[in-house]
Amino acid sequence: MSLSISELENLIKHHNHLYWHQQPEISDADYDLLVEQLKSLNPESDVLSDLGFKFDEVGTKVQHQKPMLSLDKCYDEENLLKWTNKSPKCSWVMMPKIDGMACSLLYKNGRLIQGATRGTGVIGEDITQNIAQVVPNKIEISGEIEIRGELYLPISTFVQYQNEYSNPRNAVAGFCKRKEQTQNIGIKFLAYDLIDAVTNNMIDKLTTLSLQGFDIPFWKLFKSDFLMQAAYEEVLEHRQSYDYEMDGIVFRINEDQIYEEMGYTTHHPKGAIAYKFSGDEKITTLNSVSWQVSRTGILTPLAHIEPVYLNGANISKITLHHANMIKTKNLSLNAQILVSRRGGVIPHVEKVIVAGEIPITIPTHCDSCQGPTYFEGDFLRATHTDQCVSKLSQRINYFIEQMEIEGIGPSWVEKLIDENLLRDIPDLFRLNRDDLIELDGIGDIRINGWLSSIQLAKNIELSRFLTALGIENLGKKTAEDLVTHFGDLNTIRNVTVSQLNNLHGFADKTAIAITQGLIQKSQLIEELLQYISFKDSQKIIGPLQNLKFLFTGTLENLKRNEAEDLVIQRGGQIASTINKNLNYLVVGEKAGSKLEKAQKLGVKILNEIKFMELLKVKNAEE
Repeated sequence: MSLSISELENLIKHHNHLYWHQQPEISDADYDLLVEQLKSLNPESDVLSDLGFKFDEVGTKVQHQKPMLSLDKCYDEENLLKWTNKSPKCSWVMMPKIDGMACSLLYKNGRLIQGATRGTGVIGEDITQNIAQVVPNKIEISGEIEIRGELYLPISTFVQYQNEYSNPRNAVAGFCKRKEQTQNIGIKFLAYDLIDAVTNNMIDKLTTLSLQGFDIPFWKLFKSDFLMQAAYEEVLEHRQSYDYEMDGIVFRINEDQIYEEMGYTTHHPKGAIAYKFSGDEKITTLNSVSWQVSRTGILTPLAHIEPVYLNGANISKITLHHANMIKTKNLSLNAQILVSRRGGVIPHVEKVIVAGEIPITIPTHCDSCQGPTYFEGDFLRATHTDQCVSKLSQRINYFIEQMEIEGIGPSWVEKLIDENLLRDIPDLFRLNRDDLIELDGIGDIRINGWLSSIQLAKNIELSRFLTALGIENLGKKTAEDLVTHFGDLNTIRNVTVSQLNNLHGFADKTAIAITQGLIQKSQLIEELLQYISFKDSQKIIGPLQNLKFLFTGTLENLKRNEAEDLVIQRGGQIASTINKNLNYLVVGEKAGSKLEKAQKLGVKILNEIKFMELLKVKNAEE
């Protein structure tokens, strides 16, 4: 059985955090597989738009004028050629895929006015004061122009900092997140794109960037895809000669017009692809295997290996992703195994070279609560008891993260559980100074910080509270949609599956998981409501105020959620059912029974064109 949506979301968030802040545990390919599985199950999941580097300390938010999307990926020539065959007649440019941190620079009348991280792709973080030392502060281009590229630390420079950072990418992230401006540690910037500039092709962009004083990546132009694989292999062969880490090659359509005509998905442009490297490989010894319990109850094996140095990092632990990998890869203790960092980034067990003499024991019980284990597809689960410390700590950690309670990290949560101060989530709000001061290693400053942050969490947005409950399929955007449509917690707790089915993006699986989850969490919700109140949602005042809309069928130019956003942004409401209080039903192709019911009730019917005309009229009236 495959993972549920919430399990996939949690795994992806976990591995995304490790990739940027600690040491990756799974391969690039395995991570991409998780992302693709989530896309297929829930393409509008908040997690998909929330990947990338995040600051521990939140700075000024920056909205990108044009989304900074990811790239589609391939790992072999067959899939590269499948991509080129989708293109019309064109040429392609090859450039290195630098393993650094994507960055956007905004210039106005030749002066740098803003530098920002990629962030979620839509919202980044302002890092202007730090990167002003890295990039040109003046250019000879008038008007407003955006330049994108990669911040990286040269390998030759990273040698000086390898005791402070696990790899060059983390060194860049550490430098950029500093609140106070500090001296550049040697970070450089490679510019690779010029947004909305008057150019004909990618070569024009790179030439313009070079003339403006920017370092640009090496590039090669192809008028046929015949020699692409040979060029990739040549770069791979000489990879160690470059003074920066790269995890692949980017191929991009050269002609601007064709590139734009190819279009975009919500994740990536269709006119470019990253051909990822397979990574260095070395043989080492599998010393032991430990087991980690996730918030959803899955037991995941963690391989402890004799440390090896791969692609600039010491690797001593590798997550095996799921328990069945032990069987499929024939792993055993003391085995000689071939390990790699796929894409030059994420550790992965490739295969067994020499089998070990000691079999790996699959746990029959959860080590924490002694609940019996069982396989569900490839994954090992346990029937955890309510007192399971491992699962309890994961639930509490998730709640703390979603509620933005600062300072109480996983190690402190475990300590509070051990001291019997946390027996469930509501106990967070019962913590007091007298109890905390008895803990070893804690002082007044930490206690004040905890209690202050907990106090702030007592008055929050309803959507954040719903997300923090840890209900399957109930992420941030879904919670916001529930609040938008139903308004208050009492109504949301009593919502039916059929009511949710009438909302866009709420299929049966999601609707059932949410309604059942709310019932299962009833006692927890009641306990939390003794401490928590909700901020009044700011009702949008606009030209569609007090008007209710419902959309049905497939619209030609807008996705349904985009159309609904247009209504909400103008103060209107999205209805969940057809009734006499509905003002407008907007219909697309295959409108179905809702159209017939609306006609019987005398509800006004609009097609997409009439809907857009109504918006223009209402905007003009305001």
